[in-house]
Amino acid sequence: MDVSLRLKNLYEKSCNSVEKLLKIKIGAETERKFQEAIYFTKLKIAPSGSTSLTVFSILLLIPVSTLLLIAGILTLTSLTVLLVCSLFVILYLYNYPLLLSRSVRAKASTEFVLTILYMSIVLRDVPNLEKALIFAASNLTGPIGDDLKRMLWDIQSGKYTNVETALDSFMKKWKSGNDEFVDALQLLKNSVKQPYERRTKMIDETVEVILGGTSERMRHYAEELKTPITLIYAMGIILPVMSLVLLPIVMIFLQELVSMAFVIIFYDLVLPIALFWFMNFVLERKPPTMSQPEVYKAEGAIPSGKFKVVNKLIPILPISLIILVSLATVGSYFLYGFNQKDSVCKAWQECSFGLQCKPSGIQFTSEQCKNILVEFYTPSIFSSLIILGISFSIITYCFINTRTSIGIRNRIKTTEREFSEALFQLGYQLSSGQPLEKSVEKSRNVLRTYEISKFYERILYNMRYGMTFERALFDEDSGALRKYPSVLIKSIMKIIVETSKKSVALASSCALSVADYLKRMSSVEEKVRELLYDVASSMKFLAAFLTPLTASITVAMAMIVLNILISISIEIGQMQAGIEIPGTTGFLFGLWSGAMDVSPFAFYLVLGIYVIETTILLTIFVNGIEKGDDKISLEESLYKNLLIATVTYVIGVFITYQLFGNPIASLLVGT
Repeated sequence: MDVSLRLKNLYEKSCNSVEKLLKIKIGAETERKFQEAIYFTKLKIAPSGSTSLTVFSILLLIPVSTLLLIAGILTLTSLTVLLVCSLFVILYLYNYPLLLSRSVRAKASTEFVLTILYMSIVLRDVPNLEKALIFAASNLTGPIGDDLKRMLWDIQSGKYTNVETALDSFMKKWKSGNDEFVDALQLLKNSVKQPYERRTKMIDETVEVILGGTSERMRHYAEELKTPITLIYAMGIILPVMSLVLLPIVMIFLQELVSMAFVIIFYDLVLPIALFWFMNFVLERKPPTMSQPEVYKAEGAIPSGKFKVVNKLIPILPISLIILVSLATVGSYFLYGFNQKDSVCKAWQECSFGLQCKPSGIQFTSEQCKNILVEFYTPSIFSSLIILGISFSIITYCFINTRTSIGIRNRIKTTEREFSEALFQLGYQLSSGQPLEKSVEKSRNVLRTYEISKFYERILYNMRYGMTFERALFDEDSGALRKYPSVLIKSIMKIIVETSKKSVALASSCALSVADYLKRMSSVEEKVRELLYDVASSMKFLAAFLTPLTASITVAMAMIVLNILISISIEIGQMQAGIEIPGTTGFLFGLWSGAMDVSPFAFYLVLGIYVIETTILLTIFVNGIEKGDDKISLEESLYKNLLIATVTYVIGVFITYQLFGNPIASLLVGT
């Protein structure tokens, strides 16, 4: 079962179970809002279900967290972190129906243009609304396709008296936020009763309405992206990274509140979750995009998550895990050994390295211990192995998984871009009265330099071996669409096949009109790419280079500050030995003289993991803006960006420390 479906079922069971124990009454406006979301998503809960579950969760959280605090299992810091994380979960539980509704709408938006296109193709030649809906429903696989299939079933079962009434109900459901889609459907509905010329004009106007509306909404979306991107960049990345420089000093004065555990949870858990939630919210508001090619159905495609060696399929995940475990284990092993030495030296530092309190079994002199406490390169190299292990395991998986599929995807995308020209050529050749095979051959010759000529070549090859035009395209074993599994091409070729059975002239007219629609659609897509270019390119630079570079400089400076503080604490501890220092001065000396609870390499490791997380999140965000739900493109961008980001971060830290670490330390503490 799909993960999202499991989550939906669990949420339904939780809400319904809680409502038997605790039912919360909600306001009329809130009830209307949730009822609309529940109707849209088909959740099997009452409108008050999410509120009841939220209140129950809060009532359960308060006594449990209090008991854990009293029992000493949780500290004040960990309790604060728990409450912050719980707040995110509680907000998610409350808003789940609304979030699911937005997600369904976002997935459905990829089918808006295709729905109008499919219906327009049918209605142009056959003014039958039900046939147009059947054709659209049979070629759409997302939420719109499901709703159309359900609507057609309701017509057959007698729920609706006619197709017009059913379509009115469908339009009412999808009207919110999708005005151009509903307006286009209304035009198509009205065109059915018009004479041929008027109907054709209205259908052309319908295509203009949906494409023009999509273009306009995308323009507004691109303009509105500036504020969210500024927030992501400033509040989600730069400010948290820059504030890391101050953390060592903050941790000295607020040792009880700000511990290393707090830093780990905040940077590697809370902040990435908040960023993911905000980015997801921005992406869900994106206007309609086109559906993606079915790459893994293509001839010669390797299933996702596997690669082929001597005709044998091997899973990629174990290889990625071996890389992760190997590098992380080696790094952790040597880091643990260094940390043992560091801990012993810290214990000795507590008594200012006095011989009388030297820990038993320690083999270092006080000078060696001081060097261990401020050592940078050894623990940083071991920490780098852990960071590289996490990053390279993801890079390896994405690289191997897209090695063959990216070529297939690009081939299909190129074919889709060229399809309008190919259809125009086919329609032009058919208009001269030539048979299908001859028309396909002449079109292939004209398009010889195009990728789509290979598509026509495959059709010709099949037809010359006795296949009909339909079988040459759709045959499960050797059809041309086996190599080019595009939803768009498949759907349009279906209607060309059907019209060709009636007459060559009708097939020609259909091919030419569809070619015109596709050219308009391609023009809109090009405008959309231009609108989003600046946003996408700046975010790519941010994800791959600027964020890890800023993080590397910042964490290196934080490590320099921390090493300076450790050196100062050693010097003050030795100055304080045997001297009684009164008042506030004594308090401050007491803060600075003891061993530091945090090691410099811990900051390096924490922020390294954070850089990996933000690179992944920013890549998902950019890919969602630019290419929608294209998982292959996402994985390709992910391994490229992660490779650049990880190398930039690791090398940047060492270079920054080498340039500034020793000079600054020598200037301030004379080391």
